[in-house]
Amino acid sequence: GDPKESKINTMTFYRDRLFLTNDDTVMASRSGDWDNFFLADPETITDTDPLDLMVASNDYTPIKNLIPFKDFLFVGTSGNTQYELMGSQNILSPLTASFAPSAFYPMLTEVKPVPMNNSLFFFAKKKMYIYFGQKAVVAEQAFELSRHVPEYLPESLKVVTPSSHGSMIFALEENTDSTQPTNVFVYRNQIANEKVIQNAFFKFQFKSVTKSSVEFIKAWNKHLYIISYSREIADPYSPHVTLSRISLDDEAKNIPRLDDRRLLTLPYTATFDSSLQKTTVTLTGVGYPLPDTLITSAGEVLPLTVTDAVNNIYTLEGHVTDLFSGTGESDAKWVGVNFTSTVELSTPYVRDEANNIVPGTFNVRYCTLQTYNSHKFDVNVSVNNRNKQTYSFNQEHRRYRYS
Repeated sequence: GDPKESKINTMTFYRDRLFLTNDDTVMASRSGDWDNFFLADPETITDTDPLDLMVASNDYTPIKNLIPFKDFLFVGTSGNTQYELMGSQNILSPLTASFAPSAFYPMLTEVKPVPMNNSLFFFAKKKMYIYFGQKAVVAEQAFELSRHVPEYLPESLKVVTPSSHGSMIFALEENTDSTQPTNVFVYRNQIANEKVIQNAFFKFQFKSVTKSSVEFIKAWNKHLYIISYSREIADPYSPHVTLSRISLDDEAKNIPRLDDRRLLTLPYTATFDSSLQKTTVTLTGVGYPLPDTLITSAGEVLPLTVTDAVNNIYTLEGHVTDLFSGTGESDAKWVGVNFTSTVELSTPYVRDEANNIVPGTFNVRYCTLQTYNSHKFDVNVSVNNRNKQTYSFNQEHRRYRYS
């Protein structure tokens, strides 16, 4: 019949071939000849000839992702079955290539599976899975990592990026409501001998004073890079697009934890009004986003109030003597945007040696929390069918105030 145009769903390079997918079909070029998808001699099939395979399934299963991984090609679909494209004796040819169903879980097709630490990870609605592969010596080729945090992950994602340096995977939530903050969900993974020894989830919530939303994230080297889009374009102090980054390394203990942190260096001017009991400071080269917090060299956390954004003039309550003192390394002062850090523990269970939940009533008598350089924080305890209890802690030593 006549040829028909068809949309290419995904493509990749693997084993010196260009792979293309269309619906439930995978096509691959001749080996070493990436734009040649035709047989040289239909009567004599060779190992270098193109591939043309269809996923054999009882249901229509469109192919959405092709991920080269270890010694096979992972085939991600929009159905409930995921596949491996493999050959025989490490040879992938028209005579040996075949699909092998390996995981019977659904997958989000908007974001690709990502490899990290010799394993493959993929997301489903409100779930995350680790994929080991058919040759792994495990009971299951895929395992849900988010079992202990049900309903924590979102239904849809926009971008997923892994960091081998930090052993973390970052997932940007698809946010369609401009009035709500943007969430970046983070998974921290540690594996030893193909066993998961750390399996932690947390999130970064971006709620800027300029109502900007995160549009793209990328983990590269030792940082997570973030592109934000400002929703208040009419604001002259708010740029249209902002590029920022988060360090994935452990930072020195004497560096405060602030968003958009900048070291306060000369030249700056400070004056004190004894009648108003206010310190006025004019900063140089601070710019957007406008800081709301000053950290003194002694570790004091002081709120900054902007009085003139154009000329970078701010006021602080009281006489901030640190702004009139030395400028050496030991006198480092910082400005930035304050943020709230919240740690939420997942529901505790009693488990047997096989990690299965043991039925029954589990009563926690006490909990011990260890903190370091924590100035002020609250602990909220919520028990089923009881009112929430809040315990407040305040570290008064000035040298510990900045974390």
